[in-house]
Amino acid sequence: MTLASKRGWLAVVAVTASTLIGCTQSQVIWQPGPTIGLLNGVYDGTATVAEIKQYGNQGVGLWDKANGEGLIVDGVFYQITVDGVAHIKQDDDIMPWVMIAPFEAEHTIQLPAGITLRNIGDYVDKLLPTVNTFYALRLEGVFRFVQARSVPEQHKPYPPFSEVEKHEVKFDFENVRGVMVGFRSPPYVTNMSVPNYHVHFLNEEKTSGGHVLQFITDDVRLVIDRVDEFHTVIPTSKEFEDADLNKIIQ
Repeated sequence: MTLASKRGWLAVVAVTASTLIGCTQSQVIWQPGPTIGLLNGVYDGTATVAEIKQYGNQGVGLWDKANGEGLIVDGVFYQITVDGVAHIKQDDDIMPWVMIAPFEAEHTIQLPAGITLRNIGDYVDKLLPTVNTFYALRLEGVFRFVQARSVPEQHKPYPPFSEVEKHEVKFDFENVRGVMVGFRSPPYVTNMSVPNYHVHFLNEEKTSGGHVLQFITDDVRLVIDRVDEFHTVIPTSKEFEDADLNKIIQ
């Protein structure tokens, strides 16, 4: 199925009670570096919050020295540290990696109860006009269960991210209201970005969250914004330029 216009997509998803909300500007995902750098231990921040916020109001990322998961909700930058606490970050804070876009709701889908991170693609992908482009996502409502994680600050020489993940700290939430933000990216972006569904969670109180490992929906709506441009800056830092990026190919 192809999308000749947003009206065409509306016809596809109307059976799920989705709602078309007009989008007035071209959307672009921005990253300050390819994901392959992060996988190989390039954790020194290169982009400030002040710079990053010029490119959007919603996204996911990692903080300087891999010190906590990051997410951007309604233009506010949050750091989830390994104690599970959400901290609001300031303009001079830095990130080595982030995906951000100027999110504008285009389509809303009420998800059935029982949808999980593992099977959300089985339900949503068939409603999309194509799976070969990007979509910014926002899931809002009540979740029966959420498992999120954060990772600890790293020290040089930095290990690859596969080693960092072995020390992740997990947080379980039951019957929790909150928001998840992130992206559905096409599989071919492996090493440049994060393929498939990648979302981070923030509870309604804005006190806790993290990178989402599992979820089960209860009363959740999914808001989607199609994004057809993807911009990645190639870092000029010595750390990135000296990295052996052939070590981890995923």
